[in-house]
Amino acid sequence: MIKKIFSLAILFSTPMFSQVARDTIWVDSYDYVTARKNAESFKIAKDIKGEPTLKSIEVYNAASKKIESKGKGTLQEGGQVLYTGAVNYYNKEGKIDATYTYDQDNMIAKAETIDPRNGNKYICTYSDNMIQDGQAIYNWQGTYIYVEAEGGIYTRYEIINPKNEKNYIAYFFDENNYITGEKYFDVNGEVKQQATYSGGTPYDGYVTALDYDSFTVQSISEYGEGTMISTVAYYTTGKVKSKSTTVANVTTDVYYDQAGKEMGTFTSKLEDDGYSTYQEGTNYIFNTYDSHPDEIYSIYTYKQNVPVLVKEYYTFPKKNAVKSITYSNEESYIQKVEYFNEDGSSKGQITYNEDGYTPKEGTMIVGNVSSIYKNSKLVERTETYENGKVFEVTKNNTSVYYDQKGKEIGRIDFKLDPIYGSMSYITGTRYVLSNDLISTVAKYEKELLVYQADYDTNADKAVLSTESYYSNNALIKEVEYHDNGKKAKVSTYSPNSYSYTPVKETHFDKTGKEIGTYDYIPQTGTRIELSYDKQVTSIEKLQDGNLLSKKGYALKTGSNSYASNSYFLQADIDYNKQGKFYNEKGEIISTATYKEGVPYEGTVTIIDSYYKTETVYKNGHKVGKETIKYSSGDEIININYYDDKGDLTKIESYENSTLKTSSEYKDNVIHGVSTYYDSEGEVLSTLTYNEGVPYEGVLTEASYINFTTKGFENGELTYVKVYNVDDAYSPTNLLMEEHYRTNTSFERTIYHAETEAIVYKYNLTDSELDGAYQYYENGKVKYQATFKDGTLVDGSVGIVDFNYEPYNYYSSYEASEDTSKYTVLSNKKGTYTISILNTDDNKEVFKMEAKVKKGDHSLNPLASKKIKLENLYPNNEYNVMSYYSSPYDYAVDAAATAVAADAAAVEATASAYYE
Repeated sequence: MIKKIFSLAILFSTPMFSQVARDTIWVDSYDYVTARKNAESFKIAKDIKGEPTLKSIEVYNAASKKIESKGKGTLQEGGQVLYTGAVNYYNKEGKIDATYTYDQDNMIAKAETIDPRNGNKYICTYSDNMIQDGQAIYNWQGTYIYVEAEGGIYTRYEIINPKNEKNYIAYFFDENNYITGEKYFDVNGEVKQQATYSGGTPYDGYVTALDYDSFTVQSISEYGEGTMISTVAYYTTGKVKSKSTTVANVTTDVYYDQAGKEMGTFTSKLEDDGYSTYQEGTNYIFNTYDSHPDEIYSIYTYKQNVPVLVKEYYTFPKKNAVKSITYSNEESYIQKVEYFNEDGSSKGQITYNEDGYTPKEGTMIVGNVSSIYKNSKLVERTETYENGKVFEVTKNNTSVYYDQKGKEIGRIDFKLDPIYGSMSYITGTRYVLSNDLISTVAKYEKELLVYQADYDTNADKAVLSTESYYSNNALIKEVEYHDNGKKAKVSTYSPNSYSYTPVKETHFDKTGKEIGTYDYIPQTGTRIELSYDKQVTSIEKLQDGNLLSKKGYALKTGSNSYASNSYFLQADIDYNKQGKFYNEKGEIISTATYKEGVPYEGTVTIIDSYYKTETVYKNGHKVGKETIKYSSGDEIININYYDDKGDLTKIESYENSTLKTSSEYKDNVIHGVSTYYDSEGEVLSTLTYNEGVPYEGVLTEASYINFTTKGFENGELTYVKVYNVDDAYSPTNLLMEEHYRTNTSFERTIYHAETEAIVYKYNLTDSELDGAYQYYENGKVKYQATFKDGTLVDGSVGIVDFNYEPYNYYSSYEASEDTSKYTVLSNKKGTYTISILNTDDNKEVFKMEAKVKKGDHSLNPLASKKIKLENLYPNNEYNVMSYYSSPYDYAVDAAATAVAADAAAVEATASAYYE
């Protein structure tokens, strides 16, 4: 089988499938790794003699090839750099215009900048990467930013037109560094617009937004008492692009072309839920976030909140012309899509079936793929490279593939399932394109996959990553490669087991030298683990399943896949003698003796990619404190306490090295007193556990979302209170509280997030409305009712829709999505009333009454309809039942599981190298 496909392996030596090392890193404007053709800049990392953990890193502009910066540091995942020491930044002429000094924590400590306007040199200090004291000027997106600061507070902050220093925008800050105002100065240095801010957001006046590429006014927004009144947007020529006004909850936008002619009007009404909108008219979307903001990106035409017409446009570097037009009906089902060339000529069109998503007739174009359909069947598919050359043509159950010179490189025959239309490959070779490079090559024989090669296409060329061989569709051999083309690992599998576990693995280093073979059947040999970038993380020697020795490797601080030799020997263990543990400098930081494969006496220190765990052993037991920190520093996460017999007695958890919880344990189960602390180390509450179950006291949970307390008496949950939080995660306004009669029956009260006025008060039993219900508006009861097992017994209740089914995938669009109306259901002495009202003006648009004259009330469809919490109107985030379907168990999980998870994580970390 392998000999049959040897010809494919020959292909791997051609330029199309090159195997190269990543000595150059290409990144986009957001500093993320990308293909060379999309790159804004590239980084070159060079070794520094005598400094094995650092690289000399130079950054160049991808287009001009001119240097942008140079300094020492380490490359992170994604290509970002952690600098240390001085880093020079260069202007377009290749001269240094700024030098930043980074401390040992890779934070900016000082900046020296040169003003390109007058040659003045400025010096400023930094704290936590924020300017602290001094002056600085930055070149940002082609503009100058000049700042002055004292004690971490901006005393001057200006964004300046590099071609005219009179033209700038100035921002003003208070003693807490919150912005308090802004002023925009025109080309003559005169104030044209200004605004005040409150709480860091615009309050009164005119806010100016700039297009920094051209330093022209992009928009001017008028505010009054914190509310935006109107906005005028401009083309870079200064002509009006759009005018926007807001009255109550309705915003109206009027758009103009560059000659000043009105193009269209668009209205958007914000619904009562605070996020849904009702849209009508024509909405123009411009290429605002690119360097060509005057270009139209797309146009949406709405009728009764449905986008019935959508135009997509070509953008720079292509001509700004219509690319496609999508037509939809009033139910939002696509009917037809037309495609166009840049010159306006037709590229084709596709019609759709009534379902709105199944292509029916014509040509569908998506990216570089065009598909021809006839009678709802795909008859031909063509995919091209970015340069327009054909990569794949599929028709008549055959796919043919071509290289970028137009030469055929392979073909494959397939068949379609007559019912489902799925594709089954028969004979030939299939290719897959990614990033304009071939990412997969798969060979089929007699409807069976026999071979597949996968390539990394993130670089300029496709780099062979993995080869897989199959027999009867079962994996029998897999070869993984280093990025230099050398084998990294060869795995063989049992041909008849269909198992994902190999029977044997052999590993190789980057030079091609074999470093170990492991046989999984007798569990004997050298077992090696690799990181995702194929660097060795552990080498274990086993005999008949018994660990004899292990070398464990940890990632160097600040290292990643872009740096070779980025792992260091951290643990060297002989499981029958001794374990030695090292730091990054190669120094022994602890030792421990081992007996029968486990630590016996001494200190075990394990460092992995995330944590550093230090555990003391005596007579084969953990004793004293076991400390877990983040591997990147000294920040404590957990401290676990053990007695002389090795029993866990207490777990302390920390946040930012500040004690958050302290919990007593017995028999490895939380038992005794747990104490909860705030960010200042003060006690918030205590809770006594009885064999893993909350028994007496208060459980406190604080997060950036909310602050929650749960009270327990005699093992029973008695109340739950949820608060808003401030920046220090301390409780502010009460949002919701529950008081429990039993584990499954309680009263819930929901409060307004700002005023703390009551919004809802109702009773629940087994997650159903049961008992009294009240909804408040403006401090008064608007609806009140009595429920039994989720059904309305008496009174009135506001609901989203009578047919509302919150978790039914097949529920109608009208029932689950229409927010323009709501329903009030009433029952008064057997007379049922259904009223439907508009959400914007509360105008009644429908009403019906039904009176029960005789018979079993349970047969009444109105009376038997259960009202779900999610259906209550108006919506509220605490009107839910899924989180509280089993309140008692949930509370136990929240406390015990959180602590148990910490303990489990500790065990896994500490035992990584000796079990």
